[in-house]
Amino acid sequence: MPLSISIIICTRDRAHSLRRALAALAQQTLAPECIVVVDNGSTDDTRAVATADPRVQYLYCPDLGLAACRQAGIDASTTDCVAMCDDDCVPEPHWLEVIERTFASDPQIAVVAGGIENHGFADNLKGRGSLGPNGLYRLIANPADAQFFGSANMALRKSAITRIGGYDERFVRGYEEVDLITRVRAAGFLIRYEPAALIHHHHVASAGRPRLMHRSRQGMRLYFFF
Repeated sequence: MPLSISIIICTRDRAHSLRRALAALAQQTLAPECIVVVDNGSTDDTRAVATADPRVQYLYCPDLGLAACRQAGIDASTTDCVAMCDDDCVPEPHWLEVIERTFASDPQIAVVAGGIENHGFADNLKGRGSLGPNGLYRLIANPADAQFFGSANMALRKSAITRIGGYDERFVRGYEEVDLITRVRAAGFLIRYEPAALIHHHHVASAGRPRLMHRSRQGMRLYFFF
């Protein structure tokens, strides 16, 4: 019997790209049980786009940082696993099917990181990295050398993430994945990179207030390091 999976999309003021992501998710060969859209205080048509889709559970969370938004989506889900897909991403049709199959292959897998093709960015490295001296995060060209993967395409086994306490909600601008994966490994769970679970990550300009960010990334690095 397949594992049940929900999809979590964190978004803010990107109604046009959210619509594109939801359209791609409608083409999945394995349908999700639910799509949780976590809106971090949008002032555009995001609510209308999300609530027009009958598959969507809409959460309005205007005062939360990024880690807290992701955790709100996890808490709202009732499935075995959750798959993160950012609002500027377009998954391939077999994306969710590959993720489910990977989780089902080994109950110790807590995190499945998928392949990311970046479009419109200065490089194709976003979504995978490692830590250098003093906890400095560095992008990595070869996924095989990466220690950490971005939540733009990262799926989680909910029981394992609940066991380690979920996201640390004090991470409001980056490093939330680094912290989470560090604790996943420390608890003895496995992280699996599966390039066939592919999404296309499109550069989308942001207007208005900074999206999902309230403190400096340097501050997040120092908090993680110490």
